[in-house]
Amino acid sequence: MYYSWSLPNKEEFKDVILRYYLFYEENFGKTILSNVTKKYINNNYLNNSILFLDENYKRACEIAYSIIFDNNIKFLTVRDSNNNTIACSRVKLSIENYPNNAIVGEILLSIFIDDNNKEDYYLNIIKYLENYIKNNCDQCEILTFEVPQTDWFFFNACEELGYTLLSEPNKDYLITNTYLFDKNIREKEIKKTV
Repeated sequence: MYYSWSLPNKEEFKDVILRYYLFYEENFGKTILSNVTKKYINNNYLNNSILFLDENYKRACEIAYSIIFDNNIKFLTVRDSNNNTIACSRVKLSIENYPNNAIVGEILLSIFIDDNNKEDYYLNIIKYLENYIKNNCDQCEILTFEVPQTDWFFFNACEELGYTLLSEPNKDYLITNTYLFDKNIREKEIKKTV
């Protein structure tokens, strides 16, 4: 796998919107415009007024534009040896009230990755992200992953790598769409003195 921290170019932008659109469609459900929206995205008609009637499209556009215009967000693309995109992710390097906390909004795997391999891909990408944040973002001590409630492969990978599911006291897990997993990536060594 090859990792790239660059903004999507003009051709890749359509792919980013489509990936996020499919992500929101999976998490919030299809809309009456889903088929039309996907057809327009695939044909690169991204500004048609009909598209903005589709809530999932509006969400996907918000994310795509935040990747380009928010200086606090870095965009990761993961490619295979044939230069095909197999995953992408956005990382917010600090949160307003928590400057030492980086958050990974999602890891979007290609629809072509079968269920038998998903957890391995998540494990490798999470390890890469953790290592990257440790080595390139000195202020970040805590790394958080936002995991869709229905993605058990992602959920299991976070647990396997020592991330802790946050229990939020006022959160209603019956209506939420995501879980948050935290880990202190800069555990301090405790040294005994005699």
